[in-house]
Amino acid sequence: MNCPSCGAPMYLNAGNSSLRCEYCHSVVVVSAEDSEIRFFEEFQGNCPCPICSETLWAAVIAGFQVGACKRCKGLLIPMSSFEALIVALREIYRGHADPTRPNPDDLHRVILCSRCNKHMEVHYYMGGGNLVMGSCESCCLHWLDSGALKGCVLTQSRDLGDR
Repeated sequence: MNCPSCGAPMYLNAGNSSLRCEYCHSVVVVSAEDSEIRFFEEFQGNCPCPICSETLWAAVIAGFQVGACKRCKGLLIPMSSFEALIVALREIYRGHADPTRPNPDDLHRVILCSRCNKHMEVHYYMGGGNLVMGSCESCCLHWLDSGALKGCVLTQSRDLGDR
């Protein structure tokens, strides 16, 4: 994204979902109601997508910073913000239909962590089981394939009801 004031590139501020222009110092806040993935800049260093090996990008979804692949649209989500992201998206997606069930064969996939390059634990998401996800406990990261986050949110919304 380019700065609306001067046209220079904007960069994510560390620790939040705002963007900062290094030229004129303008700040733009990404809306927490936005359920779309907003790509901003490539991750610095070696952080490949565990599925297609393309470089992951710093991105924001519903006001939370994530890693995202522009090619396969998978998401690398910090464990520390995963549940809060689910809650935020649950409000956005309220009332949508449930997705289909995942293929049980996906539990046998090999997914390598983008940070440490070790095997991620592949398992069903325990908040409803409508997706298979990868988790790296040592790096505190979850990997979700394209569309899996929405499936997770819709399932949890149905299972918890409108509390």
